[in-house]
Amino acid sequence: MRPRKRFHRPFAAIAAGVLIVSGLARAQTVTAPVLSALSPTSAVAGSAAFSITLTGSNFAPNAVVYWNLSIPLTTTFLSATQLSASVPVNLIASPGVALIQVRNSDGGQSNPLTFTVTPPPVSILTEILTAAVTGRPYTFNLTASGGSPAYFWSISSGALPAGLILNPVTGAISGTPTSTGTASFTVRVTDSLQTTAEKAFQLTVTLPPFSIANDSTLPVGTVGAAYTLLLAASGGTPPYRWSTALAPPGLALDAGTGILSGTPTTNGTFTFTVQLADSSGLNASKIFTLTVNPAPLVIATSAVFSGTVGLAYSQTFSATGGIPPYRWALLSGSPGGGLAFDPTSATISGAPLATGSFPFTIQVTDSLGVKTSKSFTLVVENPKLNILTASPLPNGTAGSAYVQRFSVVGGTSPYTWTISGAVPGLTLDGQAGILSGTPTTAGAFNFTVTARDAAALTVSKSFSVLINPSPLSLVSGRDLSPGVVGIPFSQNIGASGGIPPYDWSANGLPDGLAIDAATGEISGTPKVPGSFTFTIRVTDSARATATDLFHVTIGVNLPDLTLSGLPAVSNPAAQPKIQLALAEPFPVDLAGQLNLGFVPDSGAGDASIQFSTGGRSVSFTIPANTTGAVFPVDQLALQTGTVAGTLRLTVALQVAGVDVTPDPAPVYTTRIERAAPVVSRVSFTRAASNLTVQVTGYTTAREVTQAVFRFSSSAGAALQTPEVTISVESMFNTWFQDPSSASQYGSQFTFSQQFTVQGDASTLSLESVTLTNRLGSVTTKP
Repeated sequence: MRPRKRFHRPFAAIAAGVLIVSGLARAQTVTAPVLSALSPTSAVAGSAAFSITLTGSNFAPNAVVYWNLSIPLTTTFLSATQLSASVPVNLIASPGVALIQVRNSDGGQSNPLTFTVTPPPVSILTEILTAAVTGRPYTFNLTASGGSPAYFWSISSGALPAGLILNPVTGAISGTPTSTGTASFTVRVTDSLQTTAEKAFQLTVTLPPFSIANDSTLPVGTVGAAYTLLLAASGGTPPYRWSTALAPPGLALDAGTGILSGTPTTNGTFTFTVQLADSSGLNASKIFTLTVNPAPLVIATSAVFSGTVGLAYSQTFSATGGIPPYRWALLSGSPGGGLAFDPTSATISGAPLATGSFPFTIQVTDSLGVKTSKSFTLVVENPKLNILTASPLPNGTAGSAYVQRFSVVGGTSPYTWTISGAVPGLTLDGQAGILSGTPTTAGAFNFTVTARDAAALTVSKSFSVLINPSPLSLVSGRDLSPGVVGIPFSQNIGASGGIPPYDWSANGLPDGLAIDAATGEISGTPKVPGSFTFTIRVTDSARATATDLFHVTIGVNLPDLTLSGLPAVSNPAAQPKIQLALAEPFPVDLAGQLNLGFVPDSGAGDASIQFSTGGRSVSFTIPANTTGAVFPVDQLALQTGTVAGTLRLTVALQVAGVDVTPDPAPVYTTRIERAAPVVSRVSFTRAASNLTVQVTGYTTAREVTQAVFRFSSSAGAALQTPEVTISVESMFNTWFQDPSSASQYGSQFTFSQQFTVQGDASTLSLESVTLTNRLGSVTTKP
């Protein structure tokens, strides 16, 4: 962008002077054109070619209209006070401003007026929103075009349905609706230039269809095994009422909760219908099929038992599973002399005749012909010591004190006790026969206790005991170690009690983190900063659960942000190219805004100080794992203006909509120093007895005190006054002290000086013009 494209109407200061050339005739005065109005004064960037009408005075028939003081337009002369010019599309392709000027063929130039090319207006493209359903996640992305991105979205009137929110950055309507109805509201979009557009919408939320959600084929059950299944409703209005005419034998349906539960008593495949009614009178039904398998056929009796010679003995065998009635048989072996097996009662009875170990096998057959067998051993001993304590022992609990005394009959006291096998945390008192302590491990434990009497006779007996787990709980601290966006995070959550292994789950973890279901480790790479509270649940193998709230803070470690291309002191009317960059790549996307401020050394500001994108604020992004800022243009530049003062650039940063600007925020400055005047153009025209000198330039100090004009004459003519010095301080001060002109044009000026020639003006030439202020002078030739 050329700096002068940001300049507005320079002033034209007209002064009078007299040059005397001896022996030459006197000429007439030429009047310069004056431009007072444009129609139109602006156009939208990218629009079609158009004609612009210029109103003023002193327009010559061959006058030409100039765009931005440099591009001639096709001009139509309408009258001395009105011209028409054609503006092609390439001149209004992008936003900006241009200076319009009229020039007559005799060299007369009008004052310039400003024409503005504005961006296309912002608008909302979305026409209709899709309907939502209560209890189901909903997302709809609004879209916009035109204006100057990035956009900011808001609700200007009305309200979204309960449970839904509008993301102000992305324009996404999302959430889970909680109630039905049609919501009317107006959406507003605001672009980075603070222009807005609004559109009215309606969003309807309906109930989901009323039905029973479960599959028609229910999970298989087993005869004799507890069965529980929760039937679920979809849609409708709670509370619900459940019913069925014929559930499988042993099962019942709870009318209020919809839980089908009980213990199946009959195997087979059962088909039944479940009816569901809600509180508003809606009804639904579904046919279900449930298969109930018979329990496995098992002989439940222990494999080894003992008897005593000469004492009455009886042992009845039992079975579970299968389909009764059962048929029993002694398949092989013998329980020993004096004993017999009765297949009708499944009992061995009699009185053992001799000691020894007698192996045999018993077979059972159910009503479907399913068979199973089991090997047994009957150990027959002579009468001896006997431990009376029954097995299994009473249950214990891990972490709680436990005491069990063993008792013995027979033999000769005193007795001593020993144990083979162990229960973690328990010990056996060898003199008292007391098992005591605090169990440390849950589980089922088997061990053997042996009693020895004074005559060295011994008796042993196998025991089992069930140690229940301690209550399941979470033991980790509720405040986790802090994390950092983009840095891998890991922390283990601990549990105690219950029955391992554990299953872990979490709800509400920061984006980028997850919990390992097997280990309870929270790990990942955080993507969003902030303070987060979330829930962790642990479930043991017995389906016991424990839940607690945890907290973690995710911070941001931003690399240093530097701005390059901006020197400590900048040239006026320059466009230094600038770039923002991080000292090292950042792992997630950054969004930011670069803002420009200006503090003049004196007087009003300078409207031409802005970014090459237009305005004094520009958005940018720094994509993840990169360092350089990406602006809306390939190369961002800064237009420094023409006024002495300090330009100040500040940066604001966001991660996923969260402000992460360092405190203090980065600030970058450059100065425009006070200096001698700068002349960009000098023109010299003759008209009869008049000479006109026009000087265009700027002075960062907003000060010009003196103008010196030097002339020369051709051979044969004598110039009595070759150098004219004029004090212009008051005239320039009037221009620079006007707040309107000073803020629009900074320190730019167009200064016209007219001279009256007594003699032949054609013999004169302008050699140079020198402008002076308190900081120095500049001499320029035409």
